[in-house]
Amino acid sequence: MAGVKGKSGGHNKKTNSEKSKLGVRKDRINKNAPTVPKGELIEFDGLCKEAKNIYDTYLPLLQSNGTLGVTDGMIFHRFCIIAAEWIKYNKECAEKGRVVQKLSNDGSYIGEIPAAWHKIEMDLSRQLDLLTRELGLSPLSRDGINKIADEKKQNQWAIKK
Repeated sequence: MAGVKGKSGGHNKKTNSEKSKLGVRKDRINKNAPTVPKGELIEFDGLCKEAKNIYDTYLPLLQSNGTLGVTDGMIFHRFCIIAAEWIKYNKECAEKGRVVQKLSNDGSYIGEIPAAWHKIEMDLSRQLDLLTRELGLSPLSRDGINKIADEKKQNQWAIKK
């Protein structure tokens, strides 16, 4: 029965020790995943000045730690565009505020609602969060990347049968 403690309907019969050994989903990264191909990214036109600054700042960092390869050009380009847009709307929220007054048809004050630019900023923030995880820029995803790199280094010296 759903919602009743101890009666899950039999779909999850693992003990707590089994669950702790499995870890969370983010820990279950395929150890046989292909390595990132080294080389120059395909550059795309159309980056604004702010996005180009982000591109120039993050590209060397991501290439130096081996998380960004030849095939990652589009997602990195998208990251730069969304980050620049988020910065733009974040500044607009700082200037205009994140809420606007809601008025009735006769002009009397009803309350406050989130501003349109704040809604756009929040949407861009969610997209940016997803892309930072994809590119290994968040602490959790960076930890996952480091685990894979450590395992590959250990396996490099393992005796092969």
